Amino acid sequence: MAFHFVRLTPDASAQLRRRAQGPVLGFVGSCAIDDDAGATLVDLGGKPTLDPAMDEPPGHWNLMWQDHVIRAAGFYQGETRDGAYVYRMSLHVTIPVAVQGELQQIQQLLGDGMVALISGMSRRPSNVEVVYASIAYE
Repeated sequence: MAFHFVRLTPDASAQLRRRAQGPVLGFVGSCAIDDDAGATLVDLGGKPTLDPAMDEPPGHWNLMWQDHVIRAAGFYQGETRDGAYVYRMSLHVTIPVAVQGELQQIQQLLGDGMVALISGMSRRPSNVEVVYASIAYE
């Protein structure tokens, strides 16, 4: 699997927005796409870099995969480990029951997608660690 960062055209953005689920706080004009896996990770806005104690909305993301939408929300903070800067993301994820048996694949896609998305948005390679605060099924 190999996600790559993509800047969206207005038409592509409109198509993804129609499929989005959950809060759309600020649809970003870019996404991460893995053509081989048929997966797209979209940033739906929020304030994921702020301390949750500040009462700001978390970041929201959708992983669109196999005609399903996996919703993720959470915060991340940067920290230095062994001289490298790492974004540590704490996510609450909601997975459709139809793909609950694919949890490991979904976690891999979310992790790889977040690396590509954050790297592209920050315009530099980024280390990302995804921690799952909760996983729910609907």
